[in-house]
Amino acid sequence: MECLSKKNKNCVCKILRKIDKVQNIEGDCLFGCNRSAQLLSNNTHDQTKDTIPFILICKGNCEPFETLGDGFCTVFFRVIKIDEHCCATLELLEPEKCFKCCDKFPKLRRSGQCLTIDLDCFCGVQCLEPIDGSTPEWKCDAKPCDKC
Repeated sequence: MECLSKKNKNCVCKILRKIDKVQNIEGDCLFGCNRSAQLLSNNTHDQTKDTIPFILICKGNCEPFETLGDGFCTVFFRVIKIDEHCCATLELLEPEKCFKCCDKFPKLRRSGQCLTIDLDCFCGVQCLEPIDGSTPEWKCDAKPCDKC
């Protein structure tokens, strides 16, 4: 199965551009990127939510993209910027604990650590509900995940 059709050259890039701009996006899904962007742009009652966390799915193996931060592993990211060539700067979101796919999503916080990636290397994106990305009320004693 081919992730990207010729008609829709890079849907991952397009979705992350929408998140980056947080415009008036309509969507019928209860969960997903359009819904998360809609929740954040219509966020009038809770001004603390400033981040749409997301997971990137790699081409080929359909596994979440995982990277190593300073003392932690993560599959969760926040868009910082995207250029005209779909090259993106992403901030690593630090999980409260090591995350495995069968676990409930952990609390996340912004790490200040960024990486630059080519969005053409990904075939999918899964968005989570908007969060307050500032430092939560937890002390992270998470050890790096074994998989990294």
